[in-house]
Amino acid sequence: MSRLMSSTPLFRFFGLVFFISLFHPGVGQAQGDAKARDLLRRMNANYKSFRTMSADFSFTLEHPTQKINEQQRGKLEIKGKKYRLDMKQQTIMTDGSILWVVLKDAKEVNVSDYEPAPDELTPTSVFTLYEKGFEPYMQAEGSTVTSKVIDLVPIDKKKPYFKIKLSVDPAKALLTQAVVMNKDGSRMTYVIRDFKSNTPINDKQFQFQKAQFPQFEVIDLR
Repeated sequence: MSRLMSSTPLFRFFGLVFFISLFHPGVGQAQGDAKARDLLRRMNANYKSFRTMSADFSFTLEHPTQKINEQQRGKLEIKGKKYRLDMKQQTIMTDGSILWVVLKDAKEVNVSDYEPAPDELTPTSVFTLYEKGFEPYMQAEGSTVTSKVIDLVPIDKKKPYFKIKLSVDPAKALLTQAVVMNKDGSRMTYVIRDFKSNTPINDKQFQFQKAQFPQFEVIDLR
């Protein structure tokens, strides 16, 4: 189940929101520009200093040729290797060893060992996934004093996307928006709202509590 969920565009939000904090500009980068690398370097240090992180977000999937325009909202909380993703139809949480996927429409909870594949986009695997994968370029178009636009171009041209466009608050060194531009013409936009860091988060938040979902069937897949 964890692999299925991580393959969806929304679940990839994990990587797109927080990979900046784990991306090491200048390491393995043959091209790109100094201003973009410097801002990413500051963001890297900034995110790594946080003990906890939480954010509300919105996700939009657009595919003009297929007439798709889907929108969702959710909340993400991270504490070390623990994380929780709350959305309208499902909640995904892990304490670092067990993964719970709550399917609200089906009133079902799937329980499995948390064993992400090496190439999965999660708050933990993303520490290495993006270290050497992009060439960063600062863009004048769309940039303002309070928001800088950085294009990340993947070095591996076999990727399904050809560009990730980031909007960054240069004063706070925080990501505010990420747009994934896919080769099939689709576009995924992630907008981060109400980002908070170093706020206390109880460890129980990352574990399934039966009292929160009393009528749900628990299916243990371990």
